[in-house]
Amino acid sequence: MNRVLDMIRYKCWYYEQAIRDGSEERIASMEPEEMPEEIRRPMKIHIEEI
Repeated sequence: MNRVLDMIRYKCWYYEQAIRDGSEERIASMEPEEMPEEIRRPMKIHIEEI
């Protein structure tokens, strides 16, 4: 259940940024190191579990 919640947080963050930017270009090309820690940490855990 925590993995689902982490994914929802990531998607909310992602689309909030895309709306602010007016497109997904910048956010889609962003490296994990450029993401805020509160987004990057849960996503790193997901990647390691796969």
